[in-house]
Amino acid sequence: MERLPLISNVRGIMLNIISNSNPNRFYHLFYGIIILTVICLTIFLNLQNKFHNCNVFDLYNSSSRNIRNSSGPPYLAYIISSIPARFKFTKSNLNNALPNYFNIKKKQSVPYNDSRINFHSSIQFSSLLLTYVDLWNEIGAKPNAELKENDWIFLFEDDVNIVNITLIERFYQQIYAKWKYKDPQHSLKGIIEQGLKMAKDDGILYFGACGPTYVQNITQVEYTADGLFAFPRGIHFCTHAIAYTKWRARTIWGAFASYMFLHHEVGTDTIARAWQLLRKTFPRLAAGNILWPPGSGHYGFFFQDRGAFLTTIG
Repeated sequence: MERLPLISNVRGIMLNIISNSNPNRFYHLFYGIIILTVICLTIFLNLQNKFHNCNVFDLYNSSSRNIRNSSGPPYLAYIISSIPARFKFTKSNLNNALPNYFNIKKKQSVPYNDSRINFHSSIQFSSLLLTYVDLWNEIGAKPNAELKENDWIFLFEDDVNIVNITLIERFYQQIYAKWKYKDPQHSLKGIIEQGLKMAKDDGILYFGACGPTYVQNITQVEYTADGLFAFPRGIHFCTHAIAYTKWRARTIWGAFASYMFLHHEVGTDTIARAWQLLRKTFPRLAAGNILWPPGSGHYGFFFQDRGAFLTTIG
């Protein structure tokens, strides 16, 4: 705006030229117009650059994946549940293992009498799948002022527990001997943060999986900075503990649906696994070298605690 007096001066000069009887006044007028045009163009380009630097145009580019992840902890987290005791169990486990790390909300499961449920299929599977679809859509529709495209959101089912330090000490002695878990970078929070950075281009990160099939040889697997916890890519069952970016949450159901005519899966986890296999999209699993409980086929720090609750899926 500081150039407005200059524009006013040029305008005044041009008026003087027009009213002047000098025979060269029209040449002077021509050059005055050129100068005014250059000034206006410079101002426009500067304003455009300022708007660009403020990411105004990114507000209209909802598919942009380059918006900086500005949230950090506490991360928005949902626990899918329709049973208060199970919700309380999982919320308590998360808060005890990761205090002040999540902003936890409850997502009520879609009721079995929902009009979208086909009663010729498994009601439990359909209810959970529709709950996820509703939740993905809800996350994807949040405005950028509340949640940016690369911000992470955690989704948990209501039977989740977390492998604690005592269990690592007892069953993974070699890891425990080297694990500086009191160092913020290497604490459970630090491990999660490292994983989110590794998975930023995928937009999805598993924190627990059942019977995963890893697709990388051991030399290709990325580890935490201390070399103790693996983040292998693979094909995974189970959806009990997964983090999504906003853009991934918004697009994942469309991605799943585009491959559903190639298979006959009905559960959320089996649909996801079929998509990973057919699309050759192999998400990472955090702490994929941690198996707990023994013999359960559950890998990662976050596991389904069958000792506390039986599955409601079947």
